[in-house]
Amino acid sequence: MRNEEIAAAHKELERVRTWTDSMAETIAQRNAELERVRTWTDSMAETVTERNAELERVRTWTNSMAEAVAQRDAELERIQTWADSMAEAVAQRDAELLSLTSTTAELRRAVTERQRLLGRLGAELLELRGSMSWRLMAPVRETHRFWNRLRRALWPHKYRFGLHPATQLTSIDSVRNIWEAQGSDPQFLLIPTPRSRRYPTRWCEVRISLKDLDRSLRMVLHADDGGGFAGNHVHTLPLPINGQTLAVVELPRFTRGLRLDPSQQPGRFEIKNVVIREISRRKAKQLKRLLDSEVSSVSPFGHPSANGYAHAVVELSADQQPLANSNGIGLMEVSTGEHLPADGGARGLLEVSAVEQPPADDGGHPLMEVSAGEQSSPNSSELGLMEVSAGEQLSPNGSEPGLDVKVFVRERLKAELSAFLASGAELVLPRPQSPLTSIVLVLYNQAELTYNCLCSIVAHAGEDAEIIIIDNASSDATTELLRRVRGAMVVRNAENRYFPAACNQASEHACGKYLLLLNNDAQLLPGSLQEAIGVLEQDESIGAVGGRILSLTGCLQEAGSIVWSDGSTLGYGRGDICDRPQYMFRREVDFCSAAFLLTRTRLFQEIGGFDEAFSPGYYEEVDFCARLWGRDLKVVYEPRVAIVHFEYGSSDSSFAGTLISRNRQIMCSKHPDYLAKREPPDPKNELRARHARAPQLRILFIDDCIPHLDQGSGYPRANAIVNSMIRMGAAVTVFPMNHGEESWLRAYRDLLREIELMADASANSLSAFLKERRGEYDVIFVSRPHNMQHLLNVLGDKSLLNGGRLIYDAEAVFALRTQEKARILGKGDSEAAARELVEELDLAGKADEIVCVSDFERRHFVEHGRGPIHILGHSIEPKPSANTFEERHDLLFVGAMHGPDSPNEDSVLWFSRDVLPLIRARLASADVRLIVVGQNTMQHLSVLADNTAVELIGSAEDLSLYYERARIFVGPTRFAAGIPIKIVEAAACGVPIVATSLLAAQLGWVGDEQLLTAPATDPEKFADQCVRLYSDKKLWSRLCEEALARVRDEYNPERFVENLRTILAQCRPLTPAEQGAAAVNTANGSGAPYDH
Repeated sequence: MRNEEIAAAHKELERVRTWTDSMAETIAQRNAELERVRTWTDSMAETVTERNAELERVRTWTNSMAEAVAQRDAELERIQTWADSMAEAVAQRDAELLSLTSTTAELRRAVTERQRLLGRLGAELLELRGSMSWRLMAPVRETHRFWNRLRRALWPHKYRFGLHPATQLTSIDSVRNIWEAQGSDPQFLLIPTPRSRRYPTRWCEVRISLKDLDRSLRMVLHADDGGGFAGNHVHTLPLPINGQTLAVVELPRFTRGLRLDPSQQPGRFEIKNVVIREISRRKAKQLKRLLDSEVSSVSPFGHPSANGYAHAVVELSADQQPLANSNGIGLMEVSTGEHLPADGGARGLLEVSAVEQPPADDGGHPLMEVSAGEQSSPNSSELGLMEVSAGEQLSPNGSEPGLDVKVFVRERLKAELSAFLASGAELVLPRPQSPLTSIVLVLYNQAELTYNCLCSIVAHAGEDAEIIIIDNASSDATTELLRRVRGAMVVRNAENRYFPAACNQASEHACGKYLLLLNNDAQLLPGSLQEAIGVLEQDESIGAVGGRILSLTGCLQEAGSIVWSDGSTLGYGRGDICDRPQYMFRREVDFCSAAFLLTRTRLFQEIGGFDEAFSPGYYEEVDFCARLWGRDLKVVYEPRVAIVHFEYGSSDSSFAGTLISRNRQIMCSKHPDYLAKREPPDPKNELRARHARAPQLRILFIDDCIPHLDQGSGYPRANAIVNSMIRMGAAVTVFPMNHGEESWLRAYRDLLREIELMADASANSLSAFLKERRGEYDVIFVSRPHNMQHLLNVLGDKSLLNGGRLIYDAEAVFALRTQEKARILGKGDSEAAARELVEELDLAGKADEIVCVSDFERRHFVEHGRGPIHILGHSIEPKPSANTFEERHDLLFVGAMHGPDSPNEDSVLWFSRDVLPLIRARLASADVRLIVVGQNTMQHLSVLADNTAVELIGSAEDLSLYYERARIFVGPTRFAAGIPIKIVEAAACGVPIVATSLLAAQLGWVGDEQLLTAPATDPEKFADQCVRLYSDKKLWSRLCEEALARVRDEYNPERFVENLRTILAQCRPLTPAEQGAAAVNTANGSGAPYDH
């Protein structure tokens, strides 16, 4: 019994121990849980503390915002009170006017003048009130200034009217004549802006970005159609360019309910008055001088704008001269010539005229249209936009919550179409007997878009284009619209045959030499069709031409398109600003969109047109262009061709994605060999893929500025170099280190369109540019020592070249000029000049190749052990003038004056002061004069203005007239470097030369054989040589022939090209294996450093 109890006790003890252990584990778990709870509690306490601090910050911010809103509301209340008081004052003025006006005619004149003035001031009030929401600190000051202007304008006398007298109307013909003389390179960008019902106005307000005065755009503003001006608000769609709204325009507003009929149409608008706001008085005076004979008033209003904008308010007057078109449509065109330069010169003008145009709507909404030809300056954004206006401002990316541009535009075009159909008018298209171009439109509903497209064709296609319309069984207002269309060939299909088949159907009816495939949701811009035809006509190996496709917001849809190796495509530049330099040069591309695609009619028919396997659409133009390339026919993108494209105007965008995916597979199965040669789809490959064929060389050309023939200082030679590179099949990018201001029209005036001009570049952007385009160039061709030094500083080592070659073009050894200048003028340190020469030659030695202009300068590099060295002179075509010795009388000097103490300025001053009087004394009966042609802004030359023996011509586009009149060309240059190209050009034009011994040595020409020479320090000798040549006909003829022979031998254009080809032949592109090796060497730190 005892044992059993003991066993039971042991059992019980074991159970207690087990329970105790489990309880200990439980307690441990609970303790761990408590620790976790404690940790969480601590973290929550910290979080609560942070939230309390954040809440306090929010409370503080809310209070400050409440104060700001209260201040704004108070300011707005004061403005509203002021506006009400002004209204009461106006009512009092009305009573005074009624009491003082004795006749109805006087009353009408006074009221009209009062409304004009109040309209202008009311517009300023709206602008002021619109700025209240973001300029909380400025309203009181601006309101005070505005009130004082209003008081002075309306109530300058207590008992008399303060109305300004009416101004004299301008002759629009004389304004137009000035404009045409300047050349059609318009600058000011004009856009509709909101207006108030309360303050009707007859003013046109222009806001111009002072940084972008050289913007080249032709903007067309449509007046309303036969529906009349109903007095509705004029809405706005300010256009984003680099995130800025560059211009705003207010159009004239007419009386509510005015209806127009064939006997009462809006007439021509004329400038009455110009008021400049927020612009300097100097620029106001410049504009006043420009328009002095045309505008009665040009006055500054305020001070230069702190935000870089100038506001011009232009008063317009409309007569009632009917226009010739049957639709009763007035079109107002506002444009400008050259910009007002910062140097104080006054170039530029404002033109307001009326021309014929298809109708707009009856809602008082002006339309706008932009030329696609030669538009803005490259230094700011160029724009070509569809006719759009809206009540809200777009954000820089072209979108704004609550504003669907496409919906707005479609509704607006529907209103226009309805007004047109209700008017009973007809749309008359050209129908030539022998058309040059056949324009194909394929329709499937979307009548409002078709109407807009047809209006643009009427305005811009020209009289030698026929229009072929294929209607694929439309069920909307298209049928009614086509009943009103005259001159087009219309084919109505019983069912929808889709775009490819309909285009093929239309081509069977085409009679034109060229066939333009144009989407009906596109708007043709001015000059586009003509530019495209010009491209086809200049080269039979071109199979098709396309251009820039712009969205409704002015951004790019494509600037030529890329086909990737997997069959996918990319619209190059999609969504980007439309006039950036990389989109403004001509190039061969994989394909261009059929939204605008021009080809030869016979070629389209021979090749079988579009493949209908791609129906209902998408990829048909990709396939067509691939077949052109298969025939060795090029597809060319031309940026001067442009349209505005609605996009997905005739199909749903989601359905379009399905079609694209399906037709891509068809493309891959049909063109495997073609796709195998395309680049893989990678954003890093875009720069290479934008060219349909790999160029023989990719060259980056760096110089001070874009090289033009009229600039002198080595730029004509640079111009010949880059143009020759293009003709050799290279892809050339010109990078100007000094940011300039010129429009695209001016930038390409003497350069091939295939050159990429980085016109918005500068030395400050070189580093970023090279990093962005790392490895893209086989050759960097840099001219002038300061540019070479900057490039070496940027490169650091050759990693950015990725195996490319660096060529230094010694257009001149500048240190030699410095040495000679110091010797002649007795200025400077000769030892410092010698060190400068060594430094310049050492700098050139860091290049892979050195190019010199003459053997004279090559010797200096050889003496200092620099190389390899090549000689590349100039390219000049001899064009001797026909005038005889007796028909010539003048002495001629040609050269640009680029700065104080420049070689050319020194030459002219020295010759005019020390040599010319001696010549005139010895040839008294001949009345010898010196003609100086070239850019001339030097104040030092003003001393010659009163010298009747010297005529300063300035810059001239055509020098032939001056060469024909010149008996002698003088080269009195006392210090210079390089080749004196002006001497060679004179010899090429058949004018014999008297020059300094320095110039003869640089040329390697011999005195008394090719020219006459004299020391630069001996004016007596120089004058003797001029008199000798001026009087000796035999000597004159002999020197002409000898110099012409040297020009033909040494400056032969073919030899120039061959020498350049030899230099570039050593710079072939690296193979992929060599590029990989170069990349490995760079990664391992073995890239050859530039020790600058």
